[in-house]
Amino acid sequence: MGGQGIGVSVVCPQYVATPLLGLEDGDAQGNLLTAAQVAQTVWRGVSEGTFVILPHPDVAQYTVLRSTDPARWITGMQKLRAKVLAQEGGLSAQNFYRLI
Repeated sequence: MGGQGIGVSVVCPQYVATPLLGLEDGDAQGNLLTAAQVAQTVWRGVSEGTFVILPHPDVAQYTVLRSTDPARWITGMQKLRAKVLAQEGGLSAQNFYRLI
């Protein structure tokens, strides 16, 4: 439908400091972005017609690893999950971003 002026973008922001996670802009640091940072990147990407919009720089690296060595990526995700369970006692979106 692109020839008819309809565009599509996929946004993969990773973690964003929002009330959904019980966080505010002031909590954003390290691997955590503010909603304004994500919005700016999304706006630029949509304006440029970008299909995959990756506001967080690390996500592009994850995408490359996942596609070039899926077994290694899955093993890494399993290790990350085990780390979360060991340190947090459960999977919680509010704390998960701190372990990345």
